[in-house]
Amino acid sequence: MIGRLIAFLLVGFGMSCSGQVLSLAVESFEFGNIDNVKPVTREVEYTNTGDKDLILEKVKGSCGCTTPTNYKKILTPGETGSVEVTFNPQGRSGFQTKSVNFFSNDVEKKLRSVKFTAQIVPIWEITPKRLEFSFTAAGNGVAYAATEQTVTINNTAERPISIQNIRSDHEQISIGMPDAKEIQPGESMEFTARISPDYVPPRGIYTRIRVNAKVDDENTFHVVRTSILPPPATSPPAKSNSPASSGAKPEGSGSR
Repeated sequence: MIGRLIAFLLVGFGMSCSGQVLSLAVESFEFGNIDNVKPVTREVEYTNTGDKDLILEKVKGSCGCTTPTNYKKILTPGETGSVEVTFNPQGRSGFQTKSVNFFSNDVEKKLRSVKFTAQIVPIWEITPKRLEFSFTAAGNGVAYAATEQTVTINNTAERPISIQNIRSDHEQISIGMPDAKEIQPGESMEFTARISPDYVPPRGIYTRIRVNAKVDDENTFHVVRTSILPPPATSPPAKSNSPASSGAKPEGSGSR
C-alpha cells in the first residue's frame, strides 16, 4: 500500500524512476505588444524530473530571430535550470508565433518545445514591402514595365530615425538615396530602386533590398523583398500543313 502511494506521488509530481525526464515550467508564453527595434528576453525554466542525469544536447530557436542562450546542459535528478530566450523583432511586423526547441536524452520525448507569441507594433515602416520588376510588350520586343520604383520610409515614432545605408543584394539594382538621411517624427523619406534596362534575367530571381537605420542607440533594419521576372516565353511560329509551306509539290503537279 505504501509503495503504491509513493508511486502515485511520484507520478503526480512529474517524477519518473525509469530514467531522465525534461519537464518545462511553461509550454507557451506571450511577449505582448513590442516595437520593431529592441530585442526582448524571457527566461524559461526546466527541471530534470527523472532519476538519472539529463543532458541537453542543444536548445534552438525556430528561426534566426529567436536565440536561446545561457543554459545548463547537464542536470542531475531534481535539478532545475533556465534558458534566456531572446526574440529580435527587427525586419518584422504584425503577429508572430515562434518556438524554442529542447533536444535532450529524455527517455520519454527527445524533443520538447515552448511556443511564444508577440504583436509587433512598428515605430518605423516601409511601403511597399515588395517590389517586382517584370517585362511587358514594347514595339517588336519586350522591355521592363518600369525600370525605377519608389519606396517610402515612414517614421511613426516619437523620436528621429537615422538612415545608415540602403543596399541591394543584386548587382543589377541600384539605389537612389536622398541627401537628408534623418527622418523626424511623423515625417517620411523616399528612395528609388532602379534596375538596369539592358539586364535580362535567365530565370525568376528573388532578392532583397535592406534598409539599415538607427533609433536612439539601437541598430535596426527593414527588408524589401524584390522579384526580377524573366520575359514571357515566346511561342514558336505555327507549322503549316499546306504543300507550299512544306516544299512539297501539289498532288498531280508532277510531269506526266
